[in-house]
Amino acid sequence: MVIFVNGGKSSVSEIVDASTSLIDYIVLGRGVPGQVPKLVLLQFNKLFSTFFWGSINGSPKRKLIKWERLCKPVDEGGHLLEICPSRGTRFWKAIVKEIHVVLSHSKWKIKEGNVLLWRDSWLNSGPLMEQYPMVGDLELKLVGPEKKEEIVNEISSGRTGKDQLIWLENSNGSFTTKTAWSFVWISNPKCQWSDWIWNSALPKKFSVLMWKALNSCLVVDNRIRRLGVSLVSKCECCREGAVEDINHELYSGNIAKAICKFSSNTLGIPFVPFRSWRATVEAWFRRASKSSQLGTLIGVIPVIITWNLWKWRCTTRMEGRKEKVQVLWRLIKYWINWVGIKIHKDSRLVEKDVQILKSLNLSINSKKNEILMAVRWERPKKDWFKLNVDGSSINNPEILGARGVVRNELGKMVFAIAESIRSGSNNLAEVIALRRGLEHCKRLGLNNIIIEMDSLLVANWVQDGRCSLWT
Repeated sequence: MVIFVNGGKSSVSEIVDASTSLIDYIVLGRGVPGQVPKLVLLQFNKLFSTFFWGSINGSPKRKLIKWERLCKPVDEGGHLLEICPSRGTRFWKAIVKEIHVVLSHSKWKIKEGNVLLWRDSWLNSGPLMEQYPMVGDLELKLVGPEKKEEIVNEISSGRTGKDQLIWLENSNGSFTTKTAWSFVWISNPKCQWSDWIWNSALPKKFSVLMWKALNSCLVVDNRIRRLGVSLVSKCECCREGAVEDINHELYSGNIAKAICKFSSNTLGIPFVPFRSWRATVEAWFRRASKSSQLGTLIGVIPVIITWNLWKWRCTTRMEGRKEKVQVLWRLIKYWINWVGIKIHKDSRLVEKDVQILKSLNLSINSKKNEILMAVRWERPKKDWFKLNVDGSSINNPEILGARGVVRNELGKMVFAIAESIRSGSNNLAEVIALRRGLEHCKRLGLNNIIIEMDSLLVANWVQDGRCSLWT
């Protein structure tokens, strides 16, 4: 997935032209699907990278971060942009290359005994070949008494049937691509603040710019100097002028400092004048919480402020229009209100939170008061019996348990059942519990039965006379 940030018509046309050339290469006989030259794929990656960073007068802008970094997941500090080769034959070749990883985390469960004694992993300690390497073409080192005991125990525990390959990284022994991926993927350290930077309530352009700011990709004068370009630097936010860097533009400059004071005073968060922009943002992120409307706002407001401050800087420098601090703060409050509408509702709000939300002109998204209803067990009528059943599973699906109890009109227990049964889903456990209870009632000659259970799904199946999963 490519995120459209700085792309214009020329960028789109370049990608379309490259795609057309690739289709011509495959369809017109100059190549076959899955065997596209690496040079073509590299050109695609180059075009996508240029599309992301943008261009000026047809020339691509400087790439400030490697393409591989952009292709990392967002929780690892990337953008999750896809690399072209993960398709078709190249995709399957990549899977074949990782088979050794799968085998190294697997073990054979011996039944028929058709595994390779020396090379396959059928002992808990791994293949014998890795523990006792070959001495010559035919000579092998003896395994010794300890290893002999392990081998005998493993072979003697075999059963009838085919040998089974067990995936050691899953508790049930079944292979999953999710667990295998954790061994193949070379991951970056987790991005601690990705939930706030990429919050779903924020516009994507806000999140992209915040990512650039945190990764030092905003093109300020100081960043250009670090690339080896000599220039005289002067910020747009101070009357006396100062060297322009990210910290000055987003926190310590006159405009940024005024906005940060407004936001800190409004939300009751201390303003520390000599702290860096990054340290301030991280302090806000640490205060944020997903459990409340205000807590979520504290996490996304730094992103909103950063985007508006950068937009103010670009408008001032490129168009010569300087808006006053009060106008900029009203615009920030507008975006806070726009984002706040999308944030989840609160079950409870303290008075201080209500005052802060009102000062930001936010509607308070409080849930309706829940109506509590008392539920209790009632005795059946005269000459009637009540059957209460329940089924459960440790995991879903996993080992099941079925239980039930029958009481008479006086509330005295007539009989009770409890049974551990084969593995399956929790719905199956509910059905088996009901069946066992009715079987015991029939055996005792109890006809007037009231059934109570907590599974609405199974109750509907019984009333309708059919199971919706099988019809």
